[in-house]
Amino acid sequence: MRYGLLALLILAASVAHAELVVVVPKTSPVESLTAQEVRNIFLDRKRRFSEGTPALPIELEDADLRAQFYDAIANKSTAQLDSYWATLIFTGKGRPPRRFEDRNALFGALESGPGFITYLRESAVNSTVKIVFRLP
Repeated sequence: MRYGLLALLILAASVAHAELVVVVPKTSPVESLTAQEVRNIFLDRKRRFSEGTPALPIELEDADLRAQFYDAIANKSTAQLDSYWATLIFTGKGRPPRRFEDRNALFGALESGPGFITYLRESAVNSTVKIVFRLP
């Protein structure tokens, strides 16, 4: 019985990771991104998409979603990520993605320009955005 429960928990965890996607506005010229491009954009190592449009990462104020995303894309825990941003901010070399308290505000920002990019659970995707990367 214990092994069955453990297998179910492992399966649920892998399904949870599988449902994260990276999206851009429908109007964006970006059609797809690699894991490295996503990582570089969200860690402020790259500030433009390959075709030249400014890349403007934004995210929800959702600690669980944020932890899941950065663990999957950059193999960083929340503590490691906070330390990373503190260093970049202190040295003036970068800044974290702008955060939004709710999904409506996030989608409003996404609709305001083709350079915005964010990550969501696939179930939150609507017709105003397109998926450019799926997390493994």
